[in-house]
Amino acid sequence: MPVFDFKDKPDSNESICTYITFKSWSNTASAENPIMVIANPDNKFTHHTNGMFINPIKRTSFELHNDSEKASYDIVRIDSRFTSLYKWLGENHIKVRLSGILTDEGYCVYKIREQAFLNHSKLSSGDGFLQYMIERLLSSDPPSEEVTDENDENDSDGDGMKLTSIQSITDFIACAGKTLPENIQVWARRNLVVAKSNEVSPEERRHAQRALSTMMSINWKNNYFASIDPVEAKRILDEELYGHSVWPADKVRDFLERNLGLSKNHKIAGRIVHEHCESLFFWEELIKCNKLSAPFDVIHVDSHADLGLGCGFASDFLQGPFLTLSTTTRRKVRNYRHNDKLYEINIGDYLLWAVGYKMISSITYCANPNGDKDDYLLDTMRDYSEERVWDEPVKNHIQLKYNKDMAPPPRNATPKYIKKYLAGAIKDPEVELLIIPTIEDVSFRGDFDFAVLAQSPNYTPASADFIMDIFREYIEEI
Repeated sequence: MPVFDFKDKPDSNESICTYITFKSWSNTASAENPIMVIANPDNKFTHHTNGMFINPIKRTSFELHNDSEKASYDIVRIDSRFTSLYKWLGENHIKVRLSGILTDEGYCVYKIREQAFLNHSKLSSGDGFLQYMIERLLSSDPPSEEVTDENDENDSDGDGMKLTSIQSITDFIACAGKTLPENIQVWARRNLVVAKSNEVSPEERRHAQRALSTMMSINWKNNYFASIDPVEAKRILDEELYGHSVWPADKVRDFLERNLGLSKNHKIAGRIVHEHCESLFFWEELIKCNKLSAPFDVIHVDSHADLGLGCGFASDFLQGPFLTLSTTTRRKVRNYRHNDKLYEINIGDYLLWAVGYKMISSITYCANPNGDKDDYLLDTMRDYSEERVWDEPVKNHIQLKYNKDMAPPPRNATPKYIKKYLAGAIKDPEVELLIIPTIEDVSFRGDFDFAVLAQSPNYTPASADFIMDIFREYIEEI
């Protein structure tokens, strides 16, 4: 049998670094201030390009994945703040989607999104974690020097919470450790050892983990704390608490008129309600008095999809024996019981109930550009599949289904199990879900039958209440 003698292994496989680093203080990435530049000699890159970074132990390159081929292209330049993140992406073989601009120098990358959302071994490798990393790196100053002692330890389990699990904290230190002051870096690595150690008590490990979670969530500055701008502080608080800053009156009117096509001269019937779910009850009123016919199309302008994510177990109930009921009987059902707790239609799932009531034929979700835009449940999608949302409109399809002879497919279900479940399932009509992720792509002619505005005091500040008065200028209030 052939035997390898590793003592005589040649040193021909040394890592090849193809890029130079550059310093940037920009807190946003663009074509002018890219994260990196990749060589593009044969013009294979497009605006959105799929692939993965090659492990830098071999060569600092990006492997482009087309339908029919794979090809590698060297990284030419990279922002010095992103070298550790690039290394982490390459070492963990994380599939990504790049957004960039073609220039004479090469492909200038200004956005990196993760593609491998499911069945990935690393708890923190979801796109939310990646975007958090990128935001933190963009807000930091360029490192004065490379930190060589990364103290990588990758065999830890976590609890699934971003920047609370050991895995996510480990990945954060590996990717963005250079954004921390030196003394905090040393402290973090020491406490990470404690949090992973079996030689200390469980309470000590939990204490170290909680301390790390708190300290890593602070956006540290290496040298100073800049003076606080009260206007900017309010904007940040509004964004954190409510998902967006409150627009001024002229911007609100511009959106209503330019993007939605509303007009003060041609008012449409409408209502202002307190909570989102009252929209559903308003539709029921209109149907009963023959002013509205189901199914109808819904244009949903909101920071949340209101399709059941994080709101009890509505999707489980609506995709159960409920689907065997007639439409008339369905619309009489107002609540359900789960584990001895009663759940009613609420602000976060009323649109899914409307789908279950067979009221809706299509939904156009005009999402908050600063939000996630994908806050719907995969198990309510047709064939348990979806087109991921990036920065362009995406069309998916909602389809409620129920198989009385099989348990619903779990998250890690095999394609064979899903196919069998769907083959024997009762299926409701498909409801088109068009997701518009940018304000610029919201364009309507105002030819709506009815309009509803929800105050939603739990999610909007009191300073936004003036929008209700503006809205009244465009509707005949019912």
